[in-house]
Amino acid sequence: MMWRWNSNLPTMFRMLDEIKKEWDGIFFQEKNETPKVNLWRGKEGAILTAEMPGVDPTTLDISIVGQTVTLTGKTEEKELNEGENFHRKERKSGNFTKTMELPFRIDADKAQASFENGLLNLTLPQMESEKPKTITVKVS
Repeated sequence: MMWRWNSNLPTMFRMLDEIKKEWDGIFFQEKNETPKVNLWRGKEGAILTAEMPGVDPTTLDISIVGQTVTLTGKTEEKELNEGENFHRKERKSGNFTKTMELPFRIDADKAQASFENGLLNLTLPQMESEKPKTITVKVS
């Protein structure tokens, strides 16, 4: 049997991909992927960056309790004009909550947040009482 290229195959593959995404959303619980974050530890604590396109920073809630940071907000959906339809829609809209636990307690009074070009930047300093202490050995 000889296989021939069918010009409808790319369209069929796209349709199968869309069907798989729909079925995965129905049968498998999706992880909360919004917002996408990078979190790393520095000398004085941790730095967190989060991608938040479409989020109004004035409505963003950042909660710090002990060693846990919670980001809560809402992404707005683009409203289409009459007669317009989405060709592809991958970005989710609606409310989100993302909670991350750090390996140390955070000094919430010294934490800082900035928002620029859809990117949230958090500086999360470690509590002084949790930082390692250096002890000098006395020689007699």
